[in-house]
Amino acid sequence: MTYRDYAAYLLKFFRPTKTVFAVADASDGSAGPILKVLGGTRLKLKILNGIPDGNFPAHGPDPMGAHSERELSRAVKKLGADFGAVFDGDGDRIFFVDDLGRSVSPDAAALLISRNFKPPFVVTPASGWTWRKALSPKNIRWSPVGHYFIKQKMRVAHAKFAAEPSGHYYFEFSFGKRRAHYDSALRALIEFASCVSALKKRGQKLSGWLDSLPKHYSSGELNFKVKDAGKIIAKIKKIYMRRGKVSTLDGLSVEAKDFWFNVRPSNTESLLRFNAEAKTKKELGDLLREVRYSIKR
Repeated sequence: MTYRDYAAYLLKFFRPTKTVFAVADASDGSAGPILKVLGGTRLKLKILNGIPDGNFPAHGPDPMGAHSERELSRAVKKLGADFGAVFDGDGDRIFFVDDLGRSVSPDAAALLISRNFKPPFVVTPASGWTWRKALSPKNIRWSPVGHYFIKQKMRVAHAKFAAEPSGHYYFEFSFGKRRAHYDSALRALIEFASCVSALKKRGQKLSGWLDSLPKHYSSGELNFKVKDAGKIIAKIKKIYMRRGKVSTLDGLSVEAKDFWFNVRPSNTESLLRFNAEAKTKKELGDLLREVRYSIKR
């Protein structure tokens, strides 16, 4: 299969009602050659850093890096694009910016893309309120973080879409009678573009839709180097078990009225991964101080 063959296959998922113009930053990685042949009459693409280079001279291969969206945001604003997208080096993760060059949270992106699919949806304990609270509980299938667990849950639940805050988006693909589940940043780009096209048809910009969502304050994913993750998680559970609903599906999750958090051990490193949200900046700050103290004590 050539790049053009794969691009043509991906474009079968594009359902435009209005022409969309996007800027795509391949981060000097593997997505570049496909992006160069992916655009069409209804999907206009401006490609940044599209030539693969293992030295990653533009801004590094990690789209979660401090300056990874800077060039993309400037280009979106300068060119008047509808949105922008930045890929990681191996092309399996993607992050978005809106028409004002502002970062789009992975949860907001997941919520938007989920409009293209019927429930149920596979959600992880690290996923935020923006997506979780917009879904009916009956349409959520919970899964631990990680490719293996999410794909397995999608198969069992017959789910067609799942997402992680890490920028992985999972889809069901059909090959004749066979169905398979993969994460695909390029498919996420196409689905996201379809949604932006639908917003444009209603006379709405992506930035306007984002501004209409309830506002929450997020920690993002924080990592702490630890020696005994289980001991620390047990300590945090003891502190918070009476302050909210507790789940141990993937590490420890606590859901309270004004905040939630998930703390879980990394599957590959001696790290604790921590995600949290709160209704106010003060509540988030208080929560982070308490958890940091518990981890370091």
